[in-house]
Amino acid sequence: MTQSKIFEPKQRIAKCDPDARLCTIYFDKIKYYQNCDDMFHYKSLDENPQKKFLTFNDEYINFDLKDINFLDFKLTEGCFDKNEYEDFLWKYLNFGMKKKVLHVSQSNQKNGEMRDTGRRRTKIFDLRDYHVFFNIISNCDINNDVHLEIFDVTTDKIESINQNVNLMKKFDLSNICVIDFYIISSNNAASYVNLKSYEKTFFNNFEIIDYNPYADRKGLI
Repeated sequence: MTQSKIFEPKQRIAKCDPDARLCTIYFDKIKYYQNCDDMFHYKSLDENPQKKFLTFNDEYINFDLKDINFLDFKLTEGCFDKNEYEDFLWKYLNFGMKKKVLHVSQSNQKNGEMRDTGRRRTKIFDLRDYHVFFNIISNCDINNDVHLEIFDVTTDKIESINQNVNLMKKFDLSNICVIDFYIISSNNAASYVNLKSYEKTFFNNFEIIDYNPYADRKGLI
């Protein structure tokens, strides 16, 4: 009998080389960065240096999508209002490297509206575009082996897991090879659930693994 493999945190179907990593966020257009820490910085006002405002850094442009096997795909309010972000996602899922990771998390930002990174994030389940995301990938022909990682930054661990499992049950996700769900409660407290392996789904019988992410999140993006 085949034993389904439970993926431990940080184990992925594709080796993630830093040079094969890309982070995207939609803000009037798709913005590209090598990782999420590169996105923002605080800038002082010329007329009042004591006051600072959040702004985007220069984008990362020296990449070819066919060479990317780890996409940090940020979901924001309104990111799918135009087809550009959906089209980019489809290209990533279907072209380039055969095995790849799609890492999905929520952002404070709203399309066209800059928000401070220190405010508490909306739970990923409560983000309308998260539900749109699942509708997109469940109706998408995917030619590559995709490992879907979902990160939810929230302190409501059990509620978050149950809500997301019930949501995923509504969609046909047979085109995704592996699904892992992470709940990030703080810089040193997180939980992980493997919901799908190559052989089996665990929507009705899953194990919650608590672990320390040893993170250093100074702001929530």
